[in-house]
Amino acid sequence: VYCASGRTIELYNRQICLQAEQYHVKWDCRVGKALKRKFSVTGTDALLGDYSLTFEIYDDRLVCLCRKEAVLHIVKNTIVRKYSILPIGDSLTNNKLWEPEVMGLSHGKISFVGTRGPYFAADSQGSKWSCCHEGRSGASARWYTDDSLYTFETRYVGNPEVDGTGNPFFDPVKKQFSYSYYIRTQGKYLNDMPDCLLIYLGTNGIALDNEKNAGCIKLLVDNFRAEEPNMPVYVVNTLYRGNQDGIGTQQDSDGYASQAGLFKYEEDKKVMNLQIMLSDMLHGCNNLYFIPVAATHDSEYNFGAVETPVNPRAVQKEYLPVEGVHPQAQGYYQMADCIWSVLAGTLD
Repeated sequence: VYCASGRTIELYNRQICLQAEQYHVKWDCRVGKALKRKFSVTGTDALLGDYSLTFEIYDDRLVCLCRKEAVLHIVKNTIVRKYSILPIGDSLTNNKLWEPEVMGLSHGKISFVGTRGPYFAADSQGSKWSCCHEGRSGASARWYTDDSLYTFETRYVGNPEVDGTGNPFFDPVKKQFSYSYYIRTQGKYLNDMPDCLLIYLGTNGIALDNEKNAGCIKLLVDNFRAEEPNMPVYVVNTLYRGNQDGIGTQQDSDGYASQAGLFKYEEDKKVMNLQIMLSDMLHGCNNLYFIPVAATHDSEYNFGAVETPVNPRAVQKEYLPVEGVHPQAQGYYQMADCIWSVLAGTLD
């Protein structure tokens, strides 16, 4: 777990143990705060260093049922040189605010490249940044392994001799994902050559058994590693859905329930399963780092709050999320804190 100086990183009990409310949770660390629903730590220059962080679950008899330990790295909020990152993702990457926020937090040392964009967006301090990426709404990890088409919208700014609706990583000769093919056909249309690969996939195609979903992410990593044995790879653990109100509230443009039949606990199990499978499949991979957005994004509160009558005839109001898949601005900013902290602690 990384926390850059000046950032606050939080680990949420129910996103570490899905049934945390049925038990008693204990956090133990020399720094930070063990709170009711989370562990929270704010990095400072005075606290730079490594700390043991333990998470324990107790039953009503105070019997410890589970104990896990991690290392909390509090790191500087600066990096020495500039890095260009190539993000491959879905709608959580497609023109989303975590990119300009990471650029702002890095004081411009991090930039994002790709054939999609540029889009100009402000960070939380109001500074505007030009961002590019390879995020495609609705795309799954499998989409990037195949000869796929994308027609949801057109923001392609890459090689004009290449069909911008296709998968730019698919080598038609090798018939597989190929980073070298991408650089060969798209490289001179990128703002900079990538120094790192960031994969933020998994939400589309997620299931209770993510063997195929995680397997496709591993295939991307394996094919990339075969051509780039040393370049850093970052794999983002995709976020948990919003609460049941958010899942139920989300509708498509025609007013149909876009997540009909889904319920919170099952959706959480899918995300947990994906994390476990990726951890197992990618264990020991050279120069690869996980970015634990799943654990550090506040899925209870980051999906917005719309004042709504508690029932159709009532004057009392409650606050319901806007939806359950895509966070509001504060959610992307919190993702950026996590992403930047990992980058600050592992680059250079």
